[in-house]
Amino acid sequence: MEFNKSEIFREYLLFDNLSFIEVRGKINWQEKNKVLKLSFPVNLDNSEVIAEIPYAFIKRIADGNENPCQKWASICRKLKNEIYGMRIINQGWYGYDAYNNELGEK
Repeated sequence: MEFNKSEIFREYLLFDNLSFIEVRGKINWQEKNKVLKLSFPVNLDNSEVIAEIPYAFIKRIADGNENPCQKWASICRKLKNEIYGMRIINQGWYGYDAYNNELGEK
């Protein structure tokens, strides 16, 4: 995918017998005075966010505010005694936002 002078590549990896999808990306960001934010939509209403903080985790509501996190943030909801959701595990981003069924990292 291209955006002005930048290139964005996303690869989705599916594994047999595993309950996750791995997403890998490469970005050649050439834009000045613009921030790139990666976000993923989920099909969950009234969800909560759980994020890693130093030596613990914290629960927050998905209100659209940007918040700090460590290596992961997840958005989830309990439905009929089962928990459904998505977690983003990263290697260098330290903030996220969640709003309207979307979890994004900055």
